[in-house]
Amino acid sequence: HKALYRELRPQLPTLIEGVVLPFLRLTRGDLELWDEDPAEFIRKALDVVEEFYSPKAAASNLLVDLVRRKPRDCLEPLLSHCTAVLNAAAAAGPGPGEGARGGGG
Repeated sequence: HKALYRELRPQLPTLIEGVVLPFLRLTRGDLELWDEDPAEFIRKALDVVEEFYSPKAAASNLLVDLVRRKPRDCLEPLLSHCTAVLNAAAAAGPGPGEGARGGGG
């Protein structure tokens, strides 16, 4: 495991930002389901059978394991990416149809 991790370590920011985090983003379908039926959104998110086949669940588990086992190597790139995304969103301001609190409806 150590030899593999030595090879993987320089690629962790790319792995986290380019592979893991895109799987964790809410999709347009997720947002529509949340708006139309929040209970179904939660049921689907907590469904053990769906989680077994879900790339989103696998990405989430990988990220949690990486941060737990290698926080010095993984937490900083993750927090840097999150900070950059939040700063970009703040600089862009509210989107169409969004009020001061960012809600669409």
